[in-house]
Amino acid sequence: MSWKVHVVIDTLNESTLPCGVTTLKTFETGFPGIKPIVHDTCRHGEQTKWLKQWCIDNGATYARHMGAFKKMEMIYEEILRRATGPTVFATGDLIFYEDMRNVEVTKMFAGQYLPARDGDKSLAFPKHRVIKEACFLPELLFIKDPKSIQRKAVALAAEWKTQTIWQRVRVVRDGIIYQQGEGFAYEIWKNDADKLDDDTLNKFEHVMDFGFYPLTLEEYNTKQLTEKSELLNTYVNHAINEDWAALKGARASGLTF
Repeated sequence: MSWKVHVVIDTLNESTLPCGVTTLKTFETGFPGIKPIVHDTCRHGEQTKWLKQWCIDNGATYARHMGAFKKMEMIYEEILRRATGPTVFATGDLIFYEDMRNVEVTKMFAGQYLPARDGDKSLAFPKHRVIKEACFLPELLFIKDPKSIQRKAVALAAEWKTQTIWQRVRVVRDGIIYQQGEGFAYEIWKNDADKLDDDTLNKFEHVMDFGFYPLTLEEYNTKQLTEKSELLNTYVNHAINEDWAALKGARASGLTF
């Protein structure tokens, strides 16, 4: 299948930039010969400067999103609305180790499936159990039928009135906090999506919100999650040194999900 690849880059500041552009630094390995469309949230000047130069050096198309339009859900919607064929959506915090072009998609899209799992403890409700609902991770999606996804998202927004699929949802009930992530909750899309198989998952790694890692570290420190904090710092050093092999295992560590 011939893919048009969109990569969305969003980083906190200049110091986090190396961690938020790992997708582009390993892009030729994951999608050899493909010229991506790079979406810049323009959060800071060094990000924009780096991305423009990368696009020039690699023959990619540069697109910028400013003000309210740099919100991830608005970029998703714009890509879906304008797409005319098979489309890959990727965030900037992926690391590719093998060719990703031959991923097979039989339904609307394919993505990494995460089953329901325990989340980090809540500070507001420390005695409650936290459950993260099953989902497809939106950080890397192979979208065969973008128009159908867009139509379903619009229909749900029209029915729900004050809520869209792009909002995170929290429900507190009977001593449990249920967390449903934005975009691709499993219950909404389970009949419309393929799960990426193990062979495909082994071809890439992902450190969630890598371009905003200081905020993650702050959360870990507040919740006294020392082991997670130390592990994330290790991954940051590997990304800065472009030691991609050392980032293998980030997903299996449970750090980001």
